[in-house]
Amino acid sequence: MILYINGQDITRIALGFQKDASSESIVEVFDASPEEYLARIDAFLKAQGAEVKAVTHVAAVAGPGSATALRTSLSIVNTIQFVQNVFTLGIEKETDEQDSDSFKKAAQDMSVFTKGEFLYPMYTNDPKITKSKKDALGRRVSDN
Repeated sequence: MILYINGQDITRIALGFQKDASSESIVEVFDASPEEYLARIDAFLKAQGAEVKAVTHVAAVAGPGSATALRTSLSIVNTIQFVQNVFTLGIEKETDEQDSDSFKKAAQDMSVFTKGEFLYPMYTNDPKITKSKKDALGRRVSDN
């Protein structure tokens, strides 16, 4: 079973499912924040009559896109890969490409999936990760 995940946009997640090579692929888009991604994936699989433990391949959009959304979606994908040792494929997808097209392309050639490799995000812009200028009580501290 192939699972498709696109967490490229911080306001939505696109999920796809294909039971086997002979079955039709299904892609749905949900309005969701990154905090809701895991629950959406679980509900989507249940709606398809499947469970995450049945997943053998995961195709995931690795970017470009929102740093927060990509880190969240790829953390979920990498966790599935680590726990279940599934095949994975990172997809570089432009925002104007249709998820159904990206998923179909990925599912056509299963030989491009790899096993035992984690996926890494491709950000649109460098992530803005900074050191806090406040102490544990929320008071400003000097830069020294």
